Amino acid sequence: YIMPAKLISFAKIIQKGGRLRLTGGAPLNFELTLRNSIKNNTPVVALFFADWCGHCTAFKPTWTGLTKLATDKIQLISTNDENIHTKYDINSYPTIRIYTNGKMIEYKGSRDMASLIDYINAVVGFDAIKIISHK
Repeated sequence: YIMPAKLISFAKIIQKGGRLRLTGGAPLNFELTLRNSIKNNTPVVALFFADWCGHCTAFKPTWTGLTKLATDKIQLISTNDENIHTKYDINSYPTIRIYTNGKMIEYKGSRDMASLIDYINAVVGFDAIKIISHK
């Protein structure tokens, strides 16, 4: 899948396991990735964040770690675009939502790596995120 050059400038795109991972803001990239993943029955974990949010800044290393542990059976996407936040009724930051099996589940648990991995894998029904040693 090749993205048009004008879209690439709106989001940071990283190659991971043969698939594109999007981080950052472009509404079109975020929504297109979400829509295509749902259409293809690929679970999606979406992070809605704000640059000014201290909790988001503190969560960033955990999110980055999750993206590195994600298998090719799941998409992790994020956006800081306020228009997207409004469209998806985001009222607090960071907000983590899992889209799978035609449902949206908002994550309300602890934001540590082990809790997120356990929860995401339980919700999607398989090891979408590689399990790390819980120390």
